[in-house]
Amino acid sequence: MGRAQRVVVSLAALVTLAACQRASLATPPHAPLIDLTAKRQVVAVAETRRILFGTGDRSALLDGWSVDERDPNADLTFVWATASEASLTFQVLQVEDEQFLVKLSAFPGAPAQTITVLVNGTEVSRFDAQPLFLEYRFVAPAAVLHRGANRLTFRHSALTPRADALESRRFAAAYSSIFIGPQCLPLRGWGAPPRPRVRREADSTSQRLVVTGPAAIWRRLRVPAGGVLRYRVALAASSKAPAISTLRIHEGADSRDVVEKRLSRSLFGTRIREVEVDLSPWSGKLVELELEIRPDACRDPITTVVVDHAGIFADQSTHPG
Repeated sequence: MGRAQRVVVSLAALVTLAACQRASLATPPHAPLIDLTAKRQVVAVAETRRILFGTGDRSALLDGWSVDERDPNADLTFVWATASEASLTFQVLQVEDEQFLVKLSAFPGAPAQTITVLVNGTEVSRFDAQPLFLEYRFVAPAAVLHRGANRLTFRHSALTPRADALESRRFAAAYSSIFIGPQCLPLRGWGAPPRPRVRREADSTSQRLVVTGPAAIWRRLRVPAGGVLRYRVALAASSKAPAISTLRIHEGADSRDVVEKRLSRSLFGTRIREVEVDLSPWSGKLVELELEIRPDACRDPITTVVVDHAGIFADQSTHPG
C-alpha cells in the first residue's frame, strides 16, 4: 500500500472514530434513578493550597489563634498566634513532598522568636522570625503526610504581653498567609498559587460539576438493584494540563479503585471519556462513591475537568461507539 493510500485509510479511520464518539456522547435515553450532579448531597473535598489569615474564613484554624485583624497602612490582614503552640488543618489528596511558604511577623520588642514547625507531630523545620512581615519556606516530606486532613503546628519560643498592659493577650507572631504546593513545581509565579475547588454549572439541558483538582467529590447512597453508574469526564476548555480521574467505591472499611482514566488533549481537541460501571456487587448496600481528579504528577499544580451526565441507571445498556 502506497503512502497516499495509507493517508486516506488513516483519515477514514479517524472520521469513523469521530462519528462513533459523537454517537456515544448522546444524552442517555432514560432518566437516572439517582442524578449525581443535580443533588445537593454531593460533598467536595479540595486540596489546600493557600490559607489567608484575617479575612473572615477561619475554617482551617484549630487552636492557639486570636481574632482577625487588619493593618490599614500595609493593606494586610493577619491573626496573632497567642499560645506557645498554634495549629491549623490542611487537606492533602496527592501525598508527595509539599513545600510551604508562610508570611508572618514576630511580636515587636519581644525576645528572639524561634519557631519550630511540626506536621502531624513531626518536626520539619525551625527558624528565627523577625519583627516584620517576611516569608519563610520549609518542606514537609511525604513520609509525614497522609491523605485527608493533616495538622500543621507552629511552636513558639516566646510569648510576650504588651508593654502598656492594656490587654491580657500574650503574643508570639502575626500570621498573614500560607501557600502550599508540591515541591517538584514552582510554588507560585506572581501572586497566590491557584486554588483547587469544585463548582456547579447548569444550562437548559443538563447540570455538571467543574472540578479543579487535586479535588474529590463524594456521594453516600444505597445502591439500587440492577444499578449501573454512568458519567462523562473531559478536560475543561481552559485546562492544558493532563488529568487523572479515579473512581473509588467505599463500603465500610473496604475501599476499591474501580476505574482510572487519563485525560489529555490531542490534535483533534478534547476527548470525552465515558465510564460505565456495573454496581450489582454492591446492590442494596450503603456505599460512598468517590471521584478524584488530580493533575498528572509534576506536570502542573492543578487541572480542571468537567463531569456531566453522571447518574445511576436501572438498565445495563451500553452506548454505541
